[in-house]
Amino acid sequence: MKRPRAITPAAHYGEQFHALLARNNGGEPPALQAQRQAAYDRFMAQGIPTRRVEAWKYTDITRLAEEVFLPIDPTGVAPQATAHLPLCHEGDERLVFVEGILQPGLTHRPDGSALQVSPLSSASESIAEDSGEPSDNPFVALNSACWRDGSILEVPPDQKLGHRVHVLFLHAAHSEPSVIHPRLRLRLGRHAETQVVVTYASLGDGPCLNNVCLEVELDEGAQLALAQAQILNVASTHLGFTRVSQRRDSSLSSMDFHAGSALARHELTVALNGEGATATLNGLYAVKHRQHVDCHTCIEHQQPNCSSRQLYKGILGDRASAVFDGLVRVHPGASGTDGEQMNRNLLLSGDCQANAKPRLEIANDDVRCTHGATVGQLADQELFYLESRGIDPAAARDMLSRGFAEEVLYRLKDRALHGDLHAVLDRFFEEDDEQG
Repeated sequence: MKRPRAITPAAHYGEQFHALLARNNGGEPPALQAQRQAAYDRFMAQGIPTRRVEAWKYTDITRLAEEVFLPIDPTGVAPQATAHLPLCHEGDERLVFVEGILQPGLTHRPDGSALQVSPLSSASESIAEDSGEPSDNPFVALNSACWRDGSILEVPPDQKLGHRVHVLFLHAAHSEPSVIHPRLRLRLGRHAETQVVVTYASLGDGPCLNNVCLEVELDEGAQLALAQAQILNVASTHLGFTRVSQRRDSSLSSMDFHAGSALARHELTVALNGEGATATLNGLYAVKHRQHVDCHTCIEHQQPNCSSRQLYKGILGDRASAVFDGLVRVHPGASGTDGEQMNRNLLLSGDCQANAKPRLEIANDDVRCTHGATVGQLADQELFYLESRGIDPAAARDMLSRGFAEEVLYRLKDRALHGDLHAVLDRFFEEDDEQG
């Protein structure tokens, strides 16, 4: 008997959804509740995909059809609890969510900041009907149905923020399995510029399903440096979906960093909807033990003379596994497209596994597109060279691995962020050295 392509979610999903509707009854406009119901109906119709679905071939999430994660209210988190977290800096404009709920007491808004922040529930199009949600990702629909608190961040036209914006999504529970549905919308007006860091981190050690949707809109000439860092505890499951829409001459520089969760999957879709738009997608994942990370990217070249660059690199140890599935799609009218895509994986043990699937779909003759992937181990000659000069074998391995990662990290213009991500890698290598 063939395994089904999808599994019907258990009844507890419906119980949680209807409890949310009951809690919000009277507090949300009927149109929003109708949108939630439509999204939940899509989730149930789609079901939980099995590995028979090509997009989920290497990532098994079927346990989520039955496993119970409950929404919980945020616990009290002291301001000093966030001070030690990587990527947190005093000069940032900071928005802090705990268990998906915005915490004004932990949020820091500098005087005179041009950033406009409003609740997502106030938007007439809180859940876009034309969101283009992929048919094989039901958790995007589940987020649209079950988000509890969300924000819209807007940078007005011609504004250039002189400071970094840090959005921090915290999971603080220590025992019970919990579910969080963060939702964030980011808009940059014409010729606006800013840098945004989004961090997903754990304060507690309890299991968590972190189901995220981030929507980004860049108007003509806007410039955004966006970094997402996932450093949740290893009892967590992270499912992320990011959609970016770019207009004429806009620019996106993205860093996608993963070093946490037992299972993490992030889908990043970029639509180049205006002539001259550019997108640079960089990614780095460092996983070990039995961690699994799955990075899906899709760049839609829809207009002429747009360019895209992708470089994703992974460091895998122990029995970890990773997936990179990248698609560059060139539409018929997108002449002058210039696209590059590369995925490289470094295996630190003989038991880890990397699956790379770079793809091009081109419907235009006037293009320049390249793609490739590599999977390999550290070169014995390089290790011998360092060891022959008195360097400890573990230190030699770490030095070469850091050099492998640096090709991605040096592209960051924010030197503080560069140092922050290296600090996370410090923990990755130190734990391995202690075990060795």
